[in-house]
Amino acid sequence: ESLHCQQQHTNSQQQQQQQQGHWRWAIDIGACPGGWTTYLSDCCGCNVIAIDPAELDPSVTARPGVHQIKGRAQDVGPQIDDLLQGQKADLIVCDMNDHATRAGELILPVINKLRPGGWMILTLKFYGKGREKSTIVHKMDELFQGQLEPGRVLWLMANTVCERTFAARKL
Repeated sequence: ESLHCQQQHTNSQQQQQQQQGHWRWAIDIGACPGGWTTYLSDCCGCNVIAIDPAELDPSVTARPGVHQIKGRAQDVGPQIDDLLQGQKADLIVCDMNDHATRAGELILPVINKLRPGGWMILTLKFYGKGREKSTIVHKMDELFQGQLEPGRVLWLMANTVCERTFAARKL
């Protein structure tokens, strides 16, 4: 759903390439149990680098082009580089189970693996009373300033009442 929303905001040439399966590499941060990884592999035809300290379901790792790195996003830069072999990722997705701001901070070291014009899609989790969502766009834009274009916060059908999706393109 978030990929569809973002494709509506790309120019027609990029949209045609993406629909034809020209996304070569995706990085899935907080990959377990493997929902995003499965979708990116099966429906988008991407090679997927799935990053999580836990083990992915074997049915996910058995898919062609799926590479799991067991570890935390902030610690696995060299392993990502080894898999990308000089290329950049077209897409980074993150659905880690952590507070919105903390998740953003944890994936900062991976943003440099994204090609210019590539998308970063981050599921934002809100915990506690109030669950303040109105200022999160500003906080995320501030966090990724100089690396990503100003982002958008979407409330997708797949999001729970305590979740939103942040999407932005790499500068």
